[in-house]
Amino acid sequence: MDRAWQLAPGVVVRASRGSPEAGALAEIFPAFEVVAPEGTPRLTTHVRGDGALRVSLDGQALFSVADDELAPALEAALIGWVVRTRAGVVPLHASALAWAGRAVLFLGDKGSGKSTLAAQLGAALPYLGDEIAFVRIPDLVLAPFPKAATIKHGAFAVLPASPGSRTWRDPLRGPVRYHEPAVTSRAELPAGALVWPQWSADVKAATMAPLARAEVALRLIHQSFGGLERDPRTLDVIVALSARPAFELAYATAGAARAALEEALGPP
Repeated sequence: MDRAWQLAPGVVVRASRGSPEAGALAEIFPAFEVVAPEGTPRLTTHVRGDGALRVSLDGQALFSVADDELAPALEAALIGWVVRTRAGVVPLHASALAWAGRAVLFLGDKGSGKSTLAAQLGAALPYLGDEIAFVRIPDLVLAPFPKAATIKHGAFAVLPASPGSRTWRDPLRGPVRYHEPAVTSRAELPAGALVWPQWSADVKAATMAPLARAEVALRLIHQSFGGLERDPRTLDVIVALSARPAFELAYATAGAARAALEEALGPP
């Protein structure tokens, strides 16, 4: 019997129940599981002679990886597929939460703490996604993509492993786990504040420093998938988003970060 995950309109994959690929997909995309429609492309894995897994889609080889690298490789490949098929949106490298009827975007480079913070706050606030945020053109509404948060090794202590999850090896990010927050939402919300979090154990009190509009625009270009070339309207969206409230958040604990967010944005 198969399991299936619909990641976007027209992007559905299935895998045999109990297979390595089904287990990995269930960890990464738990909110996207559906009943498999007829004709859905099937992911399969086969063990090569050297022990690596060859991953195929409907018989067409995609890539080969070690067993413990399967989930991160599938995450990257399938997110790339979704980005290529989504029209009318600007994809940003961001996590997102619902806050007072709007979507707060956490942006930043790998290791900034945005995924961990979104996952921690998602224990009580509606979690809208990690790694990628689709901002719709032209109304700046966030189309949520609530995949499980990708947690790096440095945050394992603050987000213990979920039952049945495992630690995976990512060649770029190191050891990772996938964490599904308790409160997950698919609600489409207008983009609100933009926050660049930066975790540091040395921070005594969390602070929210406002960012200038020009700086925000430059950072958004850096955080966009495909840059300005993907869609000619991307620049218009970035200019409009740069007018939203934007901050750098320095924090040491999720509780302190939430208090700083409430002081700057009001109650959630």
